[in-house]
Amino acid sequence: MNLLDQASYDSYYKGISYYQNGCVVSYEKIGDGLYRGVVRGTKKYTIILNINHPRKSVCNCPYADGKQIICKHKVALYLAIFPEEIKRIEEEQKQYELEREEAERKFESAMKKREKEVRKYVNSLSKDELRKILINKLIDNSYDIVRSDFFDEEDES
Repeated sequence: MNLLDQASYDSYYKGISYYQNGCVVSYEKIGDGLYRGVVRGTKKYTIILNINHPRKSVCNCPYADGKQIICKHKVALYLAIFPEEIKRIEEEQKQYELEREEAERKFESAMKKREKEVRKYVNSLSKDELRKILINKLIDNSYDIVRSDFFDEEDES
């Protein structure tokens, strides 16, 4: 599991933003899987990234200092070191958007089909059948409204 997989949602997306906005000031490799870097945030923060054990990475920002937390500064530095990851992220986001758009199209199509079915069904009913369905629905809805006038939530337990 790489560092990005261990970041919280906020750290992940804020780190991407920091990387894209050029907040990584510098970095250097200092050992096998170890990098030291500086990322500009509210201040300049020093990060030691341990690629092999991301939770052992350190950052002197208030959020992560002394904790095994993956902060936005670590994410930004990671992306600067491994810029191919940002391409993978962008591709995943594009794929997600395409899948979401397709799901929305399918949903809209299903809703149009359902609306036609409902209209056809309602149009097939007599006035008496319509009245009966409407009355039953209004009574069902009224039940909850009237019940709340008589009972508090505490009384139900």
